[in-house]
Amino acid sequence: MGVFLRKLKHHLLPRKEFKIKAKQANLEWLGSPNGGFFFDTQRVQSNDIVLSFGVGTDVSFDLQLIEKTQCNVYGFDPTPKSIEWLAEQSLPDNYSFFPYGIALETGEVRFFLPKNENHVSGSLMQMDYVDTHTTVDVPVKSMHDIIKDVDAMRVKAVKMDIEGAEYEVMPSVLMALPNLTQIAVEIHERFVEGGVASTQKMIAQIEQYGFQLAAISDSLEELTFIKA
Repeated sequence: MGVFLRKLKHHLLPRKEFKIKAKQANLEWLGSPNGGFFFDTQRVQSNDIVLSFGVGTDVSFDLQLIEKTQCNVYGFDPTPKSIEWLAEQSLPDNYSFFPYGIALETGEVRFFLPKNENHVSGSLMQMDYVDTHTTVDVPVKSMHDIIKDVDAMRVKAVKMDIEGAEYEVMPSVLMALPNLTQIAVEIHERFVEGGVASTQKMIAQIEQYGFQLAAISDSLEELTFIKA
């Protein structure tokens, strides 16, 4: 996304007041302008795992993180177009992909496809940009079951871009991953009824686990939290 479009997107968003709780000199932007986050690469080592929920067709954040830290990134996405796209990519050995999403319960759920057929991102939620009449059933797992596939003790960071489902699943992520030092999450409050209150509640939940808001993107949608 160009600078003009990012500024326009920022202008159109409802006004939000975020207060940076922790100044971090080591934070840097990883990934493309529209698919990245601020991140502290010094908090991740080569044997660590980073969970990347919501891949779409942009793994620039994941790949830059691997390049800088040699960590292991596990990507998760149940989107049909994302699965097809990833199957055609040449990815490093320490990138693993799981073709399912995260939800409160394990099973199959209805996934709403985007109204624009050229777009990739759909949602488990009834967002403004999805076609509520065009759905597919996709596999999802609870965080409790995801850690059966993942060594929870080695997970040091989570990146989350899951189109509104972040509000529902964040508490289970926090409870399941005791060694988390960093959370990067894209919020979708402008698409969700009561979105501002949902964001405030989620931030409070994250802070209860000892994290501080350390960085915010220009669009005000990508938030990075650091363990104090």
